Order: sequence, then C-alpha cells, then structure tokens
Amino acid sequence: MKRKQVDFNSKKWIHDILEEQSSEEHLFPTNDSEILNKEKKWFNDTRLKALFANKIDEKAAWLQTQNKHRAPRIITLKPFLKYAAILAIPLLIGSVFFFKYNPSKTNIALAQNTYQPKKVTLILQDGSNVDLGQTKNVTGLSGLVNQDSTLDYTSTENIANSPVFNTLVVPKGFDYKLVLEDSTQVWVNADTRIRYQVNLSKTDTREIYLESGEAYFKVTKNPKKPFIVHHGNMNVQVLGTSFNVNAYSNTIQTTLEEGKVKVSAGSDNNLILSPGQQANFNKNNGLLQKQEVDVYSFVSWKEGVIVFNNETTAEFMERVGRLYDYDIQIKDEEIKQWHYSGIVKKSSSVTDVLNMIQDISKLKFTIKERSIVVEKSTGN
Repeated sequence: MKRKQVDFNSKKWIHDILEEQSSEEHLFPTNDSEILNKEKKWFNDTRLKALFANKIDEKAAWLQTQNKHRAPRIITLKPFLKYAAILAIPLLIGSVFFFKYNPSKTNIALAQNTYQPKKVTLILQDGSNVDLGQTKNVTGLSGLVNQDSTLDYTSTENIANSPVFNTLVVPKGFDYKLVLEDSTQVWVNADTRIRYQVNLSKTDTREIYLESGEAYFKVTKNPKKPFIVHHGNMNVQVLGTSFNVNAYSNTIQTTLEEGKVKVSAGSDNNLILSPGQQANFNKNNGLLQKQEVDVYSFVSWKEGVIVFNNETTAEFMERVGRLYDYDIQIKDEEIKQWHYSGIVKKSSSVTDVLNMIQDISKLKFTIKERSIVVEKSTGN
C-alpha cells in the first residue's frame, strides 16, 4: 500500500497517522480485549516513536496533552484506540523533549540543603573499604577504576588460587559498572549491594551474589563454566546471555533480553526463560512464575533512560527517590494509586522530573533536605 503523505503542521496529524495504520493493520477491533491488546502494541511500538520523534512539534503536542489532563486521574491509554497515540506519543516522547524544549513555569518548593553525597564503596575480602570516587587504581586488588565509573578486571593478574570475593556497594543517586575477569559486563543500579568473584579463572563456575538492588548482566559465553547469580534462595544460571535481575522488593524479577537462562528457587522449583520473558519469584510464599514482558522498560535504566509504564504514584516516586537519593513522603493514601506513564532521562534533574509530573497532574511536590513531600495540589 502506498504511504499517504502526512502533514505534520496539521492539528490532526496524529489522527492521519493512526487512520493510515488502521487501514493497513485493521486496528479497529470490536471487543474490549482486542482494543486493550492493540493499545499495548501501540504503547510499546518503539519503531513508531523512532519514526515520528523528529517530526513532532514537541511544544504544541505537549501543551495539547497537558491541557487535557489537569484533573487528578489515571493517565493511561484507554478506552479508545483511535486516540491512544495522542497520549502515547507526547508521554513517551514529549516528556523527554519537555525537559529540553519546555521548561516548566511551576517551581518545586525547595528548602535549604546541607546534604553530603554518599560514596560508592568497594569492600575487599579482608574487610577493608575503598572509596571508588577518590581512587583511580586499586592496589592489591587487581582492579582498575577508570573515568567512566567502571571497575575493570580484564587486564589484571590474580595470583590467589582460592576464590576471592569483593563487594560493591552503590548508594542511592549513583550507578556503577563492573567488567569481570572474563569480560562479563555488569551494570549496577542505585541502592545496590553485589558480591562477586574477582578471580573467575580459578574456579569451575562463575559466582555472583546480588544481595540487594538491581543489576544487568551481559555474560561472556563459556559453556564449560556456568555463570550463576544468587539472591537468597533464588538462583539464575546461564552460559552466555543478557538479562536483568531486580531485587528491590519481595518479588524478584529476572528479565531476559538475549539467550536462555534457568531460574530456580529450590531443587524442584525452576523454569526456563526465553528472550522477552520475565520470572517473578515471591520471597514470602516461594511462588515462581513467568510472563511475557516489554523487555526495554525493565533494562533501559542502564542506558540512562527510565521508563514508567502505568505505574502508581507510590511506585514511581520510589524510583525517583532511589535515582536521586531522596526519601519519599506521600501525604494522602488516595494519590498513591494514581497512575502515570512516560519516559525520563536519568540526566534530568529531580526538579525537572517533578515539575513535569506537577504540570500534568493535581500533585504538589516540596523538597525538604533529602525528602520529597507529595500531596494534592490546591491549584487549578
């Protein structure tokens, strides 16, 4: 089918795009289940975002969306598919450009800040601590700290014959990267503690202990030496693959991007993941389940992008607090359940992120020292 020329100066350009797509893919279903499935497809269509991102009048699109969503409500993509893109494109693309092109006129209330930043710390096997923010070379460890917040072991020598484990502690407001002896790469998210083997060449397996937090692994293939990530009673075993483990809550999420992994929680409680699948292990009841997911929204953090997909205020603000090192105080139980979807860059300041949310919702944010107070706005 010949593609129709879209006039991006027209106020109804998004409808033209959607109508064209509809005629090609028969996007107007007759039942609610089909509508929701199609909405999910549009919401996660990165091809669409990439195709039209540079065509959008960001300011006009954002203002149009902003004016439509002043009331305290769930911001989501239902119930009409034809209008889904009006929300999806400004929220998924416009919110990113918003920080660049549309600085907010609303100011977040700020109190005096005397906070001293925490430090990324390496705990050596002998119990001594190394401040990685102040150290470029770690002597006696066979590790090198470079300028990209990376601890690299690939060009070093390890003389110990028995396993040597070090622990990396990354506080809120930071992230870090490990490159292990076998060239396996590990992206370590904020508020994470991970214990890893330094001299992988000395053992038959490669062992990592994610004690808390989140990490993304890109494992170097070695069929003779399994790579195992432990968290409590749950283990993830691979030969060579890319996956993410999120252990911030009582439900441990293992999301597979490439390859194949085995997730186990006991001798008779295990499952195999294929790319695009996620294992969820409940530490309270021992239940282990898997589901199909949009992988990018779970792994984009390592690329400096935070995707929040229909998350509640409580869930989203917990991530903001972890990312920027703030405690969160939500004053009203009702607003904890309001939902939001969008994309923000980790390089954006906390005030930019909060101003964006404040401008499209009935929320008010106040920053006091290292706390963000969230309450209902009394304005229009």
